[in-house]
Amino acid sequence: MKAIAYIRTATNDQDYQLEAGSSPQDKTIENYCYINNIELLQSFYDVCVSSSDFNRKVWTELEQFLTSNMVDLLIVTDYERIGRDISKIAEIEQKNKVQILALTEPVIPSTLEIEKLFKP
Repeated sequence: MKAIAYIRTATNDQDYQLEAGSSPQDKTIENYCYINNIELLQSFYDVCVSSSDFNRKVWTELEQFLTSNMVDLLIVTDYERIGRDISKIAEIEQKNKVQILALTEPVIPSTLEIEKLFKP
C-alpha cells in the first residue's frame, strides 16, 4: 500500500519542529506507516497556513501529485489538518480516488465504501 502525508501547521510556534523533521505529526504518521507496512512516498508540509480555504500552494502540489501517481492513502493526524468542512473531505476522496486516513480520529468510511453498502 502506498501513501502520502499532509502536515499543516497554523502558527510559527510549530514551524521549528518541521524544519528538524521531528514534528509530532511527522512522527505519528511515520510510525503508523512503519508498523502497518505502508510505503510513505512523500510528505507535504504547509507551514503557517489556515485551513479555512484550499488556496494553499502545497495543497495544490499535493493534488497534482495525486493525479500523476498511484496513491492509496492520504494520511493526516486529524481531519482539521485538511479543513474543517467534513463534506470537503469526501469530495477530495472522490475527486482524487484516494482514502483519507486521520490517525487520531475515528475511522469514517470512505465515500466508495458507503456507496457499496447501498448498491444492490
